[in-house]
Amino acid sequence: MTKDWGAVHDEIRALSFVQKKPLEEIRELMERKYKFRASTRAYRMKLKEWGLQRHKPRRSLTQRPVAKDIDNSSDDQDSSETVEPALRRAFHQPANWDGITVPDTVDESRLLSPHFSNVLNQESPLEVPEFMLNMLSAVLENDAQKLETMIIDNVGHINDAVGLPFGHAGRFFDYPLIETMKILQHPGQRLLDIACGMPCGPVVWVLLSYGATGSENPPGTDLALYNAIKNNRPYTIQALLTPGRSKVNGLPGATWKPLMQAVLQNVPEATSEYWAAQLDKDELECLRLFIAKGADLLIAYHGFPCETTTSKTFQHQAVWHSTPKLAELIIDSIPPESGEGCSRILHELLGSCPHVRDHPADTLRNVKEILHKGIDTKLFDMNGITPLERCMERSPDTHLVTLLRLLMEHGADPEDRDGNGTACYIRVARVFKESNLADEVMQAMIPYFHPTCEQVFASIRPDTDILLCIQNNIPHDVRSVFQRAYLAVLSTRFLDNITRTPRLRALDNEEKNEIIRILSIRKEANIATYTFSQELVINILAGQNSLTFTHTYPLPIQSK
Repeated sequence: MTKDWGAVHDEIRALSFVQKKPLEEIRELMERKYKFRASTRAYRMKLKEWGLQRHKPRRSLTQRPVAKDIDNSSDDQDSSETVEPALRRAFHQPANWDGITVPDTVDESRLLSPHFSNVLNQESPLEVPEFMLNMLSAVLENDAQKLETMIIDNVGHINDAVGLPFGHAGRFFDYPLIETMKILQHPGQRLLDIACGMPCGPVVWVLLSYGATGSENPPGTDLALYNAIKNNRPYTIQALLTPGRSKVNGLPGATWKPLMQAVLQNVPEATSEYWAAQLDKDELECLRLFIAKGADLLIAYHGFPCETTTSKTFQHQAVWHSTPKLAELIIDSIPPESGEGCSRILHELLGSCPHVRDHPADTLRNVKEILHKGIDTKLFDMNGITPLERCMERSPDTHLVTLLRLLMEHGADPEDRDGNGTACYIRVARVFKESNLADEVMQAMIPYFHPTCEQVFASIRPDTDILLCIQNNIPHDVRSVFQRAYLAVLSTRFLDNITRTPRLRALDNEEKNEIIRILSIRKEANIATYTFSQELVINILAGQNSLTFTHTYPLPIQSK
């Protein structure tokens, strides 16, 4: 797919601005789903161009009294995300502040604290010496020995500012480590500020041992301590709270308090494990009406706590952590015209929850109900996965085959390829490589036909078309698994056809010989035992003494 940003604008906007997904995850999803290839930097620049930066707009100084503008700034709320480039430029370009109006009778110099004055009076971005950026590189690489050497070579500079090195024009723009932590930034930040947001390591101790201190951002926050608390670094926090390093009660005159930040950041989740049992008749009726009108089931809802990715959505809670009657009410109430809503609930039903042991009958009943609403069984979910893939990867073994058959009866095509271009039968071989379930799954996926005895034998001969086809189209790591499963399907269908169909005559010697030869091949390939009826066993044994059998075909199959 060419880079037609307009074609994917709406989906990128929903993933980034509404669902708050990281840019790296969005990039991988769009590449897998649409073959849309672009760098993370290109995504960030496009979001900026579309006006979708993830930060709150700067509030005008005229919206609140002047005294409160400095003393009551709630930096611990506005800084929960990494500072975006648009916000960084506000510190560098005083020309962008023309929109701020101030009464003529007020002395403008009194509006700003010394911190803001220093930042706004900069005519150009802070120029950081190369050796400071090299020291920052050692910090980010967690190379304590290299850092200590550079500190000794540049005595007296350990507390110099490093500017904004993670901006678009910065040396460390798009640095992978920054994507894994949240740090508050300003042009005067120091090495210790950034190190305290990283996982606790030797660089923090090296910096502290040589007298490194954190900076104070303009609203009055101890940046090193703030970043350590924000990223849950308990050992770093303990080191910073050593007397003389950080002020445990915050800086004088500032509203930010370390204890307040730690408490608000670690509030336990409010959950209700028995929420479904507490609904009365009127509430159930209201819920049914809302769903019938197309209510979004992916809204956030904290019910039963579990580790699944969708655990904090009402959809997951309703399917897996409610009563069977409530789950049926919700699924029955979804309108057929809600294609996307039906698709999402189908993907949820085809998955599983490690905290729930559902009865197969409940799942099968609910899946049938959704499929009867006319849903397209080829629709991808938000991660580019089809219902067939979801079923193979996450459905319990107890009703996996039945669910696969249901999906294919309603239009799912096992020959379709996933977002990565992998054929469904190859995924089967990989997912069930270590179990005998691959035989049953392949049995469900291959259209039914009546193979002859010669076709069964052809599946193990090294010079036949089917073996050449397997070698040319199946990856080497799953080739033996696929060949074994294919042999299991063909031999089972041949035995079904010859033994379970009504017969007007007894089996002749040739047919008995074929049965015995195929049973021998299945045993060598470690395929599950085939069950015969009692009458047929007697029929075979009656003439067994007259049979002669010599195995003539090699078996290039790795037994389990």
